[in-house]
Amino acid sequence: MIPILIGLKLLNHLNKENGSMFKEMIHYFSNEGKR
Repeated sequence: MIPILIGLKLLNHLNKENGSMFKEMIHYFSNEGKR
């Protein structure tokens, strides 16, 4: 689960710079969760 924690930190950083990147990462994690 550590990669997820790192991912969340990246999401927080990306969200401040680019909202679209944030949405893409959310979509990626959503797909990973379905596997």
